[in-house]
Amino acid sequence: MDISKPTEDQLKGLTSEEANNVTKNNLPREELEDLEEGELADENINSTKTKEVELMNTEEANNSEKDKSQGIEVILAEVKETEPSDNEKTKSLNTNEIKETDVVEAETETTKEEKTFGEEIQGLQNLMKQIRKRHGIIPSFSKKRSAGDCEFVDETQAKRTKIEDEVLPLMKDRGKLMNRLRTYQYFFFHKPRPLTALECAKYGWVHSRKVIESDPSIAVLHCTECNNNMFVIDVDFQQCTKKQATEIRKKYSEGLSGWHKEDCIWRDDHCSDDIYNFPVITLSEGINRLKREGKNISSYQIIPPIQKQTDDAFLKRIRYIIRDAEGLSDNDDINNNILNAYLLASFGWQSIDVETPGIRCDLCFAHKFFYNDQEALDAINMHQIYCPWRNSDVACALSPKKSYQTQKLSGFEWMIQVVYIEYDLLIRRHHFGYYNQYLKDEAFKKSINEVIESRKSLDEIISINNQEKMMK
Repeated sequence: MDISKPTEDQLKGLTSEEANNVTKNNLPREELEDLEEGELADENINSTKTKEVELMNTEEANNSEKDKSQGIEVILAEVKETEPSDNEKTKSLNTNEIKETDVVEAETETTKEEKTFGEEIQGLQNLMKQIRKRHGIIPSFSKKRSAGDCEFVDETQAKRTKIEDEVLPLMKDRGKLMNRLRTYQYFFFHKPRPLTALECAKYGWVHSRKVIESDPSIAVLHCTECNNNMFVIDVDFQQCTKKQATEIRKKYSEGLSGWHKEDCIWRDDHCSDDIYNFPVITLSEGINRLKREGKNISSYQIIPPIQKQTDDAFLKRIRYIIRDAEGLSDNDDINNNILNAYLLASFGWQSIDVETPGIRCDLCFAHKFFYNDQEALDAINMHQIYCPWRNSDVACALSPKKSYQTQKLSGFEWMIQVVYIEYDLLIRRHHFGYYNQYLKDEAFKKSINEVIESRKSLDEIISINNQEKMMK
């Protein structure tokens, strides 16, 4: 049998093992035995090599495990040296537990003290609120503001707004007192009464303006809190004896509170006397009021004359202030209308309206209309007898000069001192100011130029006369 080696075409598409098997089957017997012996030798060599590699790997693994165990033993020894004993551990645990218990006890004690202290403060605050509410006392403090919210404001204006924003008790509310006082008009004042409108308003009474048919002269007062009425007659004290007059005044004075109902708030309390004092205003506010109201009143075409109730020194100073306010020079004349308007403003009067010529008072609510051929006005006594502009005991105004603040002044007396102070300030500013000195320099230059020109004209006249003489 002819056995030959397989061709390449026969080996195509076969795997390596299949190809080996094909080649083995096609080899002769001798060659096949030699090939098998060689393969066995190669297998033995490879097995020995793999065994040697495995032995080397096992030795390296054993050595690494020994090194690891030795490193672990060293680390454990170091840890044992640094680690405290069991007694030390128990002692440290006990001390830590004691410290923790002490801290907890201290915290509980502080919290208890804070709670008790806070409760005491809250109780005191509630007690103070109850006492203030019961007796109608104004709160002594307000909520604090942060620094970012603070702005620069006028101190006097800030105090006024603070008082206005607070909820005041009825007896301390000046605005409500003024509203009650505003209800009393000519019908109440045109006849003598045993009580003034201010006394009635302080006890909560308003003028209802009701008319009794049997006696129209009786004034009917009303309380808005208890809805009770009080009837005030007109009394001519000149026809009464002194004893009768005192008895009538006493009866009506007691009736101011007694004619309220028993549960009325005005029966046991009333407004204090200082609530109607002259308002606290600064020097600049006073002079600004004088200039503003003087200009407003001077806008009327008809201004009646005023009875002379001031001295010449005051008139001199008020004229100087008028020139400054109206922008007049020293050579300009001040007519009587402007002078009378500023005098009325210094007596506390204000203009009624642009279309209604007349004056009014914002404290006693008296008013006077202007008309042609009017008699001279009594600027002081036109105020009500209790008005702070007229009555120094009611006004209790302090002098704008600190050295005279012990004396009580009426509103008009206070305004006189304001006029004197403003006059002094204007004199200093006009005569010692830089701008006025500049004007003086300009006037001096102008006068020098006029003198030079007059001299030139005089020289020309002289030269002309000389020439005429020579020609003759």
